[in-house]
Amino acid sequence: MRLSVVIPAYNRAHCILRTLESVFDQTYQDFEIIVIDDGSKDNTAEVLAPYQDRITYVAQENRGLAGTRTRAVELANTEWIAFLDSDDLWLPDNLETHVKALTADPSLILNTTNALIFREHIGQETNLWEFNGCREVYQEPQFTLSDPLVPYLRFGLLWMQSAVIRKSVLKQAGPWIHDLRVWMDFEYGARLAKLGPWGITTEPKVRILRQDDGEVASISSQSQTVKGIAELVRVYELILSLSELGEEESSYVTRKLSDACSKLGWKLILEGEVSAGRKEIRRSHKLRSSVASLLKVLASSLPAALHHDAIAKRFAR
Repeated sequence: MRLSVVIPAYNRAHCILRTLESVFDQTYQDFEIIVIDDGSKDNTAEVLAPYQDRITYVAQENRGLAGTRTRAVELANTEWIAFLDSDDLWLPDNLETHVKALTADPSLILNTTNALIFREHIGQETNLWEFNGCREVYQEPQFTLSDPLVPYLRFGLLWMQSAVIRKSVLKQAGPWIHDLRVWMDFEYGARLAKLGPWGITTEPKVRILRQDDGEVASISSQSQTVKGIAELVRVYELILSLSELGEEESSYVTRKLSDACSKLGWKLILEGEVSAGRKEIRRSHKLRSSVASLLKVLASSLPAALHHDAIAKRFAR
């Protein structure tokens, strides 16, 4: 079983060699490595030059991560693709773990593992499954989800760095949406969840780097801003429009959309955009009516002077 390892890179000369070494050190060695340099302005090409006999280096004008990953699917020469961001690391048995799971069950469209979030600047490492509460629900070391959408949305079971995915399924899912900045992978994972069963490995096999500066941190920090929450609302709308959603799936996504609209509404009110905020809160109530949502509508309808920061901040969490 041969794999294609795809590493998109943009201005990563300072860290990409460490990422490459984590691939070279894999216990499973039947793979090709494709590094796509997405218009880097630093010396990424120079740093990678000594490794040209071990990698396929592709330079292109800047297309962004969405365009780069979409092109990578076309460039890959195998049926199985593993994506690794250029500042993240795989544990040595990562690919071996995926291959064992995928060969044991040929019906799987992908296998995904747990991950460690590493904040290098403070030396803090977080087990993603323990942080998200997955460990309390899933005890088996390896299992299959035949209907993965709701568990995926609930727990965030798929990061692109933590999965090996069929190329044919990636082509079926289509391109990443280029104007989604914060929730791009979250939306894409939802599409994958409707295309077949997933294999799940509960042990972490990837270390995902988070820092206080640079592009990665800026994307993470945007998730709780008005712009980030508005994007999440759009993503839930896109997921709700997927074909063949079951009743449970539709109900769950509608609830999440309602929650996101409410959160967006109160964030807007906090920033002084009271009319737009009230509109989102009313929309949240229409999507999923309850006593609590009605109280939020009434609270948002109070004169702007009565919108205490404490009340708005509580509802905006």
